[in-house]
Amino acid sequence: MNDKEISERLNPESIMQVFANRIEAELERHQMAVKLDKHLADLEKLVSERTASLERSNQSLSDFAFIASHDLQEPLRKVNILGGMLKSLNKGLNDKSLDCIERMQNATVRMQSYIDDLLMFSRLTAEDSHFVKTDCNKIIKEILLDLEAKINESRGTIHVDKFPEIEADPFQIRQLFLNLISNALKYRKEDVAPVVYISSQINNDGNMDIKVEDNGIGFDEKYKDRIFLLFQRLHGKSSYEGTGIGLSICKRIVDHHHGFITVNSSPGEGAVFRVVLPAKQNRLSAKS
Repeated sequence: MNDKEISERLNPESIMQVFANRIEAELERHQMAVKLDKHLADLEKLVSERTASLERSNQSLSDFAFIASHDLQEPLRKVNILGGMLKSLNKGLNDKSLDCIERMQNATVRMQSYIDDLLMFSRLTAEDSHFVKTDCNKIIKEILLDLEAKINESRGTIHVDKFPEIEADPFQIRQLFLNLISNALKYRKEDVAPVVYISSQINNDGNMDIKVEDNGIGFDEKYKDRIFLLFQRLHGKSSYEGTGIGLSICKRIVDHHHGFITVNSSPGEGAVFRVVLPAKQNRLSAKS
């Protein structure tokens, strides 16, 4: 660099221009930072308001379901008892009357199932999860014993892999597997014995990957998101009993465990439910 170039670079006007450009750039950066901070603050406020609103809505729904379900229990029990008393007087009743009583009692049984499931759903909404070290093998074994009559009636076969221990809420995990296994037994093909495979593995990311596969009737995958909504059914009540709450309960349980649940299926080809749960939760209950 020659003397002339050095002189030009050290020119006061050039130096002032450099400073002016730097100051202008810093002012623009500061203004952008202020705008960004404001946008972030507005976004945080909006998220906070929406979260609070959602929590209030969930709590209101939970409170309503809990109160309504409890208030319905006693009159429903009385209707069932009165129906039984009427049936005991069958000498004075014709076949049509007895059939009406039978239908009434069946309706009360279905209503009781709705209430029980609604109470379970509201309980999951209202309560915190209590994460402890959980033996899924023991839980599934107990469920299969509870479902022994249904399994034998359907001539079903359940294949279960050995599960690793995870950190979870044992009560909720029991409800999760109970609903998934019951579903697999319920939605079976006519004159085809259900076969259910329950498998698990720990992925590289530390999550437990669970699959419940069946050879049942399956469904069109365009409804795959709808089936996890409350009171949603893809098959007629006359063909398959149930309340349409079971998979909603599964979804709520999986959400509580910071995981996700998906399903793949096609009509006549069975279904594969996949549940991914953290093998270790961020916090454990004091119970552990």
